[in-house]
Amino acid sequence: YINASIHAINPYVLKSLPYDAVKDFTPIAELARGPLLFTVSNGVPAKSVREFVDLLKAQPQKYSFATSGFGAAGHLAIAMFRHRIGVDVPIVLYKGTGQALPDLIGGQVSAMIDPVLSSGPQVKSGKLRALAITSARRSAAYADVPTVAEAGMPELEFYSWYGLWGPANLPNAVVAKLESAAIGAVQSPVVRDKLSGLGFEPTGNPATEFSKFIAVEVAKYSRIIKEANIRSE
Repeated sequence: YINASIHAINPYVLKSLPYDAVKDFTPIAELARGPLLFTVSNGVPAKSVREFVDLLKAQPQKYSFATSGFGAAGHLAIAMFRHRIGVDVPIVLYKGTGQALPDLIGGQVSAMIDPVLSSGPQVKSGKLRALAITSARRSAAYADVPTVAEAGMPELEFYSWYGLWGPANLPNAVVAKLESAAIGAVQSPVVRDKLSGLGFEPTGNPATEFSKFIAVEVAKYSRIIKEANIRSE
């Protein structure tokens, strides 16, 4: 099945799961990575991350963050940001981006860190202002938006990534066949152009690399959740 990075985050933020996120699945291929956009409503008088930090330190209760889901990539990025600046800015938990974005656009909440797929169109239309993108390099689709490293916070490099998993103990021959088909699809010009246009990086990494990547990401999630004291629901 195809799922996002939340597959690897859930074991750390949910009290119980009806499955083991590692033992019950076989990684087949990483498909794509999408950075997050650090956005603020147009009513927030900040044109950069540094200016926003200054506002938060001066009046932390005046501003708030929206998050589209407990334990989602954006929630962890916000938690890391708050930990980094040492300010307990309120976080408003929404049940999905569809609820969070209208309130952010309307100014009921001040900021959000959310995948480019959902927040990008709002930035392009001028409904939200992007302060930074959480990728290592600037995105061609958002060339004017600085990276988090350029904004002085390289530790906020963060991605919502997508992969293909199979059931546990999937035979190597089956893994190899599915891996080849998945990578071939991601590397096709049509798919690559579509993903790139949405702000995603088509990766198409094989099972061995995908497994190593998951291990690194899981370690990062575990550290962030511990440092930011995110409590399980």
